Amino acid sequence: MSIIIEKIDTSLAFRALKEEWNHLLNYSPVQSIFLTWEWLFTWWEYFGSEKTLYILLARESGELAGIAPLMIDSVKRLGITFKMLRNMGMPDVDVAGFIVKGERMEIVEAFSQEIYKDSNGWSILELGEFPSEAYDIQRILRAFPKPRHLIRLMPKPHTFIPTTGDWEEYYCTMSKHHRRSMRKKERLLKDEHKSMEYERLNNGKAGAEHFNTIFKINAEARFPELYATEPLRNFHLALAAPEVLQRSVDISLLRVDNIPIAFEYGFLYNGVYEAWRGAFLPSCYEYSPGSLVFLNLLQNNFAAGLQGVDLLRGEHDYKRRWRGYDRSFTLLRVVPRKNPLACAAYVWLPDLKKWLQKLRHSDKENRTGEEKDD
Repeated sequence: MSIIIEKIDTSLAFRALKEEWNHLLNYSPVQSIFLTWEWLFTWWEYFGSEKTLYILLARESGELAGIAPLMIDSVKRLGITFKMLRNMGMPDVDVAGFIVKGERMEIVEAFSQEIYKDSNGWSILELGEFPSEAYDIQRILRAFPKPRHLIRLMPKPHTFIPTTGDWEEYYCTMSKHHRRSMRKKERLLKDEHKSMEYERLNNGKAGAEHFNTIFKINAEARFPELYATEPLRNFHLALAAPEVLQRSVDISLLRVDNIPIAFEYGFLYNGVYEAWRGAFLPSCYEYSPGSLVFLNLLQNNFAAGLQGVDLLRGEHDYKRRWRGYDRSFTLLRVVPRKNPLACAAYVWLPDLKKWLQKLRHSDKENRTGEEKDD
């Protein structure tokens, strides 16, 4: 049965795909809220104006069998603007990839070949982050001959915490130091304030007032730019609309004396909480409110019988405290050698930077060893 590849480059055609898109996603080996039609179409409505839609569809006998949700984005590095063909929603999505029926690698190969045939339209191809076991990556790379392309496969582990089973058993797996610290912070809060309350809002309960609380806390937190503009705020409010992802939006709030001091914001999808963003008021730092709200969220997950918490991308020390395990994800970057400036900006200079960092680290270890010998 032959695979027919179709390209979608208009918002109108994108809008019409909703039912087929989400039906196919149910049979895809890569599943995440960030691959749903609702998340990506809403993102496109708010942030797609300066980008070019590049959705590839694979059909067999008229039936949709694969989707490559891509876009062409103008990216700037070293003062030079490049055309990057990348997953739609980047850099805001934490999980990406192709949506295919079952484990049909021939569909993924057909997408790769179509992308290669159109390589005059892009300077850099960036795919991911996607679960490493979902695809045979070597079969993707066959479409991009090594003599003519630079290939970079970058591991991007995602930490996953299973929340099935018994809460107390899981709690005891955490280090004594971490548990003692959490109990100490809770006692400190209760000693110095009247009340501490945890509230979780999901299954359609999260509304505009809760997002406004998030925006207010985050404005004082470490990354105030995350919700700093009106389009950013309106995008998140749009996700929580009844006809979009209201039932999947999941917000946890920690209040002290009725004042919200910390939040966790994510999505419930297929029994897994995808932990997207969190923040707390810096004035409450001594109480570790970020850890306290997350501790309550985990306990609530166990009580609700949910499968787990996906801490998504980013290697951070705090994730180790929660005794999860790493799942292998990959970011794939392909740069045609005929574009030497793109090769320099996205391969050679990053490689040089990594080599220098490794050299400095090695030098530091050697000096430390010499000092111990002395």
